Amino acid sequence: MYINMTVDLLAQLGQANEIPYGPTNKLLLDVMNAYPNLSKKFPASPQDIKSPYRVDWDSFSKNYSKAIDLWNRRVVK
Repeated sequence: MYINMTVDLLAQLGQANEIPYGPTNKLLLDVMNAYPNLSKKFPASPQDIKSPYRVDWDSFSKNYSKAIDLWNRRVVK
């Protein structure tokens, strides 16, 4: 129920006005195109949403130790 609420169009639209989170609901593309000033609040453009980034898990797995090292240096400090 919580997840359904967070991906709801109105919830994501309202959230865009308060917190600059990117939408996860592709149905917001029309809204973003219709209101360019609102879409500037999102960290992703309508074009970015059409082709979401997909993690290459094979590459990540091969470089796992490097990822952990990077995490520890930048986040954990």
